[in-house]
Amino acid sequence: MFDTGSTGFMIVCAMLVLLMTPGLAFFYGGLSRRKNVVSTMIMSFAVLGIVGITWTVCGWSFAYGGDGSIPFFGGFDQIGLQGLVIDITSEAPEALSHGAYPAMADVVFQLAFCMITTAIITGAVAGRVKFGAVCAFVAVWTVVVYPPLAHMVWGGEGSLVGGTIGALAGYFGGWFDALLSRVTDVFFAIPLLLAAIVFMQMFKGSRSIFMVVIVLSMFGWTSIARITRGSVLSAKNEEFVTAARATGASRARILMSHIIPNSMAPIIVYATVALGTFIVSEASLSFMGIGLPTSVVSWGADISAAQTSLRTNPMVLFYPASALAMTVLSFIMMGDAVREALDPKARK
Repeated sequence: MFDTGSTGFMIVCAMLVLLMTPGLAFFYGGLSRRKNVVSTMIMSFAVLGIVGITWTVCGWSFAYGGDGSIPFFGGFDQIGLQGLVIDITSEAPEALSHGAYPAMADVVFQLAFCMITTAIITGAVAGRVKFGAVCAFVAVWTVVVYPPLAHMVWGGEGSLVGGTIGALAGYFGGWFDALLSRVTDVFFAIPLLLAAIVFMQMFKGSRSIFMVVIVLSMFGWTSIARITRGSVLSAKNEEFVTAARATGASRARILMSHIIPNSMAPIIVYATVALGTFIVSEASLSFMGIGLPTSVVSWGADISAAQTSLRTNPMVLFYPASALAMTVLSFIMMGDAVREALDPKARK
């Protein structure tokens, strides 16, 4: 007998995660150039179809099939959702301690995560790679890369860094810019939350606030590095930089005194938004039990604990979820206020 609360919770979560991919399409479309808006959005929507096929055919089996004896691979026993479609009401293997939910609910939930993870990667190649190449990459990545990572986590037994790298790459240019840009692209292709889950699972026995900060900083610096690079590239060609060079100012002085202060507006705005992203990532890790230790208060842990009383006392879930949402929104609004206060071009 299935627990209706657990089943309903899984279905709602799957729907919310599934809606992230269309939302991401509009987000990436708004960040792209006008001529690339449609193609950028189509990339994200194409992920829905491609991942839906690959996940159904072999992705689920490679990630969650088998008996868990192979550390990096699931198995071939559930190819094409074999056994799950015949008995669509079979219990999920990872049933919650207080009940169970249908296995197909788990399949759809994990499918939604695979979709949004792959769609995030398309932002790294928006406007620079042909649509056919992106489709081929998505198909290969969701068969070769994502399932083993998901199996290793579930199926078996920093802004300062980014700003510094982006500023150096944008100012010095040449081979140095090309090298740092390629390194950034490699890290950008690794989803933040998925990488954090893998690393926190590896060091689950030594969880701490410091460990969470280190893991999120290792994979969260790429976006701000790219924004900093673009802002510095735009600022270094301004007339005041040319005038500073004419007066004999050193390259370090030009970078620190002229270019960086005039490039801070978009960096500050994104940094505050990214801070909200890191808060959500930490809450997600704590929700899954691999984030902050139980002795440290976390909204994610509070939301996880509220699942058991969702039907009888839903307000227990409402309070930490509302606090998390309002905090993230506050950082986004603070970014606009700080930009107006610190942007030299906005001063009157």
